[in-house]
Amino acid sequence: DSAKSDNNNLRAVTKELLERIEAHVAGKQCYNLIANIRGSSPGDVARRLGSGTSLAGLDGPTISTVIPPRESTTGMYAVGVIVSQDNLYTAVSELRRIGGSGVCVLPVTYVFERTSPRWEALLKDLKLSLQ
Repeated sequence: DSAKSDNNNLRAVTKELLERIEAHVAGKQCYNLIANIRGSSPGDVARRLGSGTSLAGLDGPTISTVIPPRESTTGMYAVGVIVSQDNLYTAVSELRRIGGSGVCVLPVTYVFERTSPRWEALLKDLKLSLQ
């Protein structure tokens, strides 16, 4: 049982290291853009993003309600999207074109996908199960 436990621990550490490296390499290629956009609803902002930009992000943009100051009566929404380095300035320009302001650009450190293709490939090469 000790050998099996050691094997499971080694496997877990190996998986974590491989996934961290894979996610870091993916993240180094990306930026997280956050912009404020006025709109009548999240759907209105989503429609403008969908029809006026090429900004899909990793799984689509995130649209969140911004709580306005008391004197404001118009809706403001924060839009977050992950873009590649190559598309950074194009993305900023597209956000501006549909009314985006205060565009913040943040580096992405890691992008962890649902599964790790490299981990799955390693297990397949070693003829081991995914468990």
